[in-house]
Amino acid sequence: QKLHPLGRGARRRMDAKATEWWAKAAAQGNADAQFNLGWCYRHGYGVEPSNAKAAMWYQKAASQGHADAQFNLGLCYRHGRGVDHS
Repeated sequence: QKLHPLGRGARRRMDAKATEWWAKAAAQGNADAQFNLGWCYRHGYGVEPSNAKAAMWYQKAASQGHADAQFNLGLCYRHGRGVDHS
């Protein structure tokens, strides 16, 4: 069996499973799950990295008053990650 780049063979499957459950909760409007899913997309945890998807999920959580999502969305705008500069 090939090992994960960090040396943990099962790590990638566990990451994907956690992300799958957060995605289900996020789709139902759970702000914590939306924030977590944004973080997953930003860092490639269980999914292919995508700054645009990270910003989208941070925006959904931020619009519900999630302070950490508001902070991370601000960083997306500050650094031009996954957001429109207009």
